[in-house]
Amino acid sequence: MEQRIQELEQEKLGKFLEIANVPTDTNEEAKNVVENLAAIIKPPKDGIKITRRLHARKDLPAKILVELRDEVTQEKWLTEVKSLKPL
Repeated sequence: MEQRIQELEQEKLGKFLEIANVPTDTNEEAKNVVENLAAIIKPPKDGIKITRRLHARKDLPAKILVELRDEVTQEKWLTEVKSLKPL
């Protein structure tokens, strides 16, 4: 039973990405931040379903939660990000 619960939780998380350390702008829309990031890393943009800022402590910028169409799209995003060279 416990193993099945863990499998379901992993399956649910397979569609999400968290983007951290992006400063918050007062007029910002999380969707635009994610689209700008997508323009840099060039993953499939059509795979984005929902984007939103999560709540955070006052001294840290809130993470951006991105819900993707499926696990394949998540894997493509992660592969593209990992292939980037550091600035």
